[in-house]
Amino acid sequence: MNKKILLPLAAVLLLGAGGAGAYFYMSANGKLGGGAPAPPPPEKLGMIALDPFLTNVQGGNGRHHARISITLAIAPEERAAEVSSDTLAVARLRDCVLNLITARTAEELTSPEGKAELRKQIIAGAAPIVEPGSVKEALFGELVVQ
Repeated sequence: MNKKILLPLAAVLLLGAGGAGAYFYMSANGKLGGGAPAPPPPEKLGMIALDPFLTNVQGGNGRHHARISITLAIAPEERAAEVSSDTLAVARLRDCVLNLITARTAEELTSPEGKAELRKQIIAGAAPIVEPGSVKEALFGELVVQ
């Protein structure tokens, strides 16, 4: 009769230990909701699409023309709407971008490094204009140099 009690008791202990081990493993790896908190939802961005720029740029063998479309992603979304409706702010943004474009050569505008540098400078130049918001991205919709 001793064996009849020990065998089921050992099975229950073994299953209980396995369940406890699984619980501790899953909770330590964040699979039971007790792990790290969920990241906050991404910030909603507003977009300011500037009218296309058509301008002359310097090149190695004379003058070239550039046509560039730029959209700025602004946070928070409400600030983008405010700036879009402010004609003076939009004119300042266009002036900033136009000055940055015309300071480039055709080679700089067509190279990946030159585009990346222009993007950084547009973000930095537009930042004071959109304050208290912030410029998150400068996106090229069109960039043609002839």
